[in-house]
Amino acid sequence: MYTVQSLLQTALDAASTTGTPLAEIKSLNHLEHHKVANGSVVRFRCMVQDNLDTLLCRAVVKLDPVPGAEEEDPAQPRGSRYLCGKYRHTVPLPDGYDVDDDFRAYSDQYTYHCTTVPGETPWLLDDEANELPPFGTPSRKRRTRSRDDDDDDDAGNMMARAPSFSPSPSPGLGPAPGDMDLGSPSASREGTPAASSSIGPAAKKNRPLAAAASSAAAAFTTPGATLRNLNDAIVNLPGTGAGAGPAFGAIVHFYDSDPSLKLNSIIDVVGILELTPAETAFRNPHDAEGIDFYEEHMAHHPPSSLVPRIHVLFHDTRAHPLASIPQPVVDPDASRAALALPLSVEAALGSSAAAAAAAAATRAHLAAAAGGDALAAEYLMLALVSRVTSPPEASSPLGSFHLNLSGVVGGSAASLYQAICDVAPLVVGVPLAIDLLNDRSFVPHKDYTTNRLVAGVLQLAPSTMLLVDETAMASGQVSQVGVANLFAFATIMDRAALEYDFGSSQGLAYDNITVAMDTPVVVFSEGTSMFASSKKQAFGNLSRLLELPLEPAAPSSTSSAPAPTVDHATAMLIRRFLAAVRWAPYTFDDSLSDAISDEFTTLRTDPTLNMDPQRLSLWLTLARWHALLHGKSSLDMDSWAAVKDMERARLARVAARAAAAAASS
Repeated sequence: MYTVQSLLQTALDAASTTGTPLAEIKSLNHLEHHKVANGSVVRFRCMVQDNLDTLLCRAVVKLDPVPGAEEEDPAQPRGSRYLCGKYRHTVPLPDGYDVDDDFRAYSDQYTYHCTTVPGETPWLLDDEANELPPFGTPSRKRRTRSRDDDDDDDAGNMMARAPSFSPSPSPGLGPAPGDMDLGSPSASREGTPAASSSIGPAAKKNRPLAAAASSAAAAFTTPGATLRNLNDAIVNLPGTGAGAGPAFGAIVHFYDSDPSLKLNSIIDVVGILELTPAETAFRNPHDAEGIDFYEEHMAHHPPSSLVPRIHVLFHDTRAHPLASIPQPVVDPDASRAALALPLSVEAALGSSAAAAAAAAATRAHLAAAAGGDALAAEYLMLALVSRVTSPPEASSPLGSFHLNLSGVVGGSAASLYQAICDVAPLVVGVPLAIDLLNDRSFVPHKDYTTNRLVAGVLQLAPSTMLLVDETAMASGQVSQVGVANLFAFATIMDRAALEYDFGSSQGLAYDNITVAMDTPVVVFSEGTSMFASSKKQAFGNLSRLLELPLEPAAPSSTSSAPAPTVDHATAMLIRRFLAAVRWAPYTFDDSLSDAISDEFTTLRTDPTLNMDPQRLSLWLTLARWHALLHGKSSLDMDSWAAVKDMERARLARVAARAAAAAASS
């Protein structure tokens, strides 16, 4: 039996003989959707923002001849027709035919609201264009045929014999080179929409690294306008709305089997783009007279010119967005079902020499942004590769830590942000300006009027670097909403999770939902961060937030340091290196346990270290990433000693800064 997936796979296999198959499919991450012909097969890398309703759709639509049509036109074909009802919301209705409402062949339609991934940096689009990931997960699971399937199989054969159909292209938008359509265009009685204006900036490909990063740095310093303009009830974009390509949301339909997608997960889909006004619920409130839940209808059926529909043929879930690095798989050597790359860092980069060169280039790049501070570069490298390695149900998150770079003055926050954007694929910067804090809740919340999850600034995909700029905070009154937003940052740093607000509706209170977040946080501050202050303790004891006072080699250059430039080849090497280290397989040698336990007893006697079990756990986390950054797959005493030296140097800086502040007060 032929299916839409098998037909597309055949086309991809044929294209593979002449080039990269997916290169023939246009990506909505590179183009505004209104520039792609309606009915085209498209690719879309996106984040799951909300899980919408599961509905029934007509898998097969039966068309019967209208009585009397044969007498009016003897040439009119006789007999019923069967059309595929999936992967579209309208079907063509030829003259002389009408839908047989008594014929019922239904399929489940699982619906999600997905958005462009918040914080995508400009170079990620180039990585996708150069190294396209493989696909192979159909959105429909195969099943073996049984006797009970006879009726469905007959319907499927009828679908295969039915004429192929693609929704009509929008006026003035004929199929462009590179579009892949299913069948020939055919008119629908519902009509098609005209081209509409886009949401968000156009994708700018192949921009120089410095220019792309400067654009990102500008978004870091003044995201408020973008935030307010893009995050409305229809588009519902999470994060700050800033990204490299077009920023928009799409309603994504899956068929037959539930993909069971988790909130905030990154997915790649190949599907049929639908831009038709037929899916818009009501274009005028007067059309909804007598209809209950008008707001909910509008939220779930927005204009497709703003929120296009994608009917999924294939999809893959991604642990990280880089196309040039393999996806991690379950590590068979781990004590639990942990994800890890199926190869070592050296194998991912081609050689141990390439890995060593990438580590040195990363260190130099970050040190230049920090004014020559080598220790700050080391800690930034550790932060860039750290991730949560413990299961979500663990009482304390392991594997990740957070960094407070104090002593950041002038424009050095933007310079550091720019340097991180150069090498990290997902970066969201949030300046703690009073008006931004008080503007709206950063935490996603449930709107029971529209039955939608309203996106927040902190609804982010895994592996996103969250950069918080305290230097942007001026004097002013922080509202209750602003205080809640500050505590949301603290919750992420303390628990690697965030509680989504499900509030109450019609007098009924609902439990909030705790969503795990693998989001390393770097806080830029002039003095000690409000989150790290041991005096105030307003946000609790954030033991996994480490303060590191900057000590630039050239203090005069920190306020207006230009962006460190990196050539394209070196930049791509650094990016692949950091992604490979983050997901590299790692083992802990039990033989080291006794040695470290004995040393822990000695370290507790040093009053400058404030050593306790929590700090020991944090040092072991730092040692893990230090070992992996230096090409080792397990912890050894050299990495353990190096981390101890780094921590002693960091704590000495903190003590010196505190002593200087006390002396000046």
